[in-house]
Amino acid sequence: MPGSFQPLTGIGQVVAPGAQDALGTAFLVSADHALTALHCVAPLTSAPGGHTTGTSDIVLRFPSPDAGNLELPAYVIRSDAQLDIALLRLARPAPAHLLPVPLGPAAKPHQHYRAVGFAAANWGVHRSVVTGTISGHTRRAEDGAPVITLFCDQAAAGLALSGLSGGPVLAGRPERAVGVVRWQQPDGTHPHLATGGTFYATPTRDVAARMPELSTGAQQRRSPLLRGPAFWMSLWLAILVVTAVVVVPYIISMIREPSPDSFSISVGDEIGPDRPGAGAGEIEDDEAEDIYTFRTQEDGATVRVRISDCSNTFEPDLEIKGGGKEYRPIEYSDCDSFNIGPGPHEAAVTLGAAGSYRITVNSPCKLMDLALSDCAGTYRLTVSE
Repeated sequence: MPGSFQPLTGIGQVVAPGAQDALGTAFLVSADHALTALHCVAPLTSAPGGHTTGTSDIVLRFPSPDAGNLELPAYVIRSDAQLDIALLRLARPAPAHLLPVPLGPAAKPHQHYRAVGFAAANWGVHRSVVTGTISGHTRRAEDGAPVITLFCDQAAAGLALSGLSGGPVLAGRPERAVGVVRWQQPDGTHPHLATGGTFYATPTRDVAARMPELSTGAQQRRSPLLRGPAFWMSLWLAILVVTAVVVVPYIISMIREPSPDSFSISVGDEIGPDRPGAGAGEIEDDEAEDIYTFRTQEDGATVRVRISDCSNTFEPDLEIKGGGKEYRPIEYSDCDSFNIGPGPHEAAVTLGAAGSYRITVNSPCKLMDLALSDCAGTYRLTVSE
């Protein structure tokens, strides 16, 4: 498919100022921001917990076989130790030829991927690329952090993956970053190799959920037309096109934007398409969401949440809020092959004080502002004791 593979120019190395050896990989998500693994930049930061005081104590190096190395100073503006993620701001915008990597929806089991970075070992190539199959989603035993499990053909054949940490895991057509490379479990006999040819990545969906800078506007690069001599002609043509093609349909779409479908339920109710009411059990488009409100009678009540029978490859996002807390017992389930908790797409969650709780089910594309085939669909939901 033409244009389906992501250009790799926006993927660079993390280095200390003045140093030659790389500490890991990073990739642009906009002209001003980049993502990497927190453990790659932690030795360079000037404050505890992976944050900095705003000084440019990190350098992103973008090697080019034709133009040499381009180095851009950067610093950490947000980090998450559980996800092992650092969001960097560049001291100056990246040039136009360094293309940001778009973030994508949840990785799907059995989906093919390629992970890109700069291996510490000398592979004899300009940029390191590994390929394989996404095994599925799981959580770290240590802290419950969500991770993607990836089988790697090259690792299984004996190549060391060290240095790829912080790089993107690209999947789908067109390619998008579905994960950020995190770690490999060292082999007992050869610690520099991955056990079973497997490594792990942090889902970009979870990263975006915790970092507001990665919402809709953070991944937009200003148009190259603004930098060229044809700016005014381009602006005039753009105004004509936008007025004729975009403005009127946009106004109409704003008028038609649906409000959430809201329903009151009781623990034990079964929810499905148009049950308990019209609009239930269905996400109509990438902006739609369903809200179900229920009450608990006792403090610390435990409920079981089960979501199933999703149409197509729809991946609903589900959260529970109440008592000033937020719970995510099931995240980004494709309802066919993603297991979390006991049984398929089912998990127990212990709530707080007795009272009202709200379950929100929305499109997987709402957070990421995407328009893909799996943005809408039907589902069944059960909340039981």
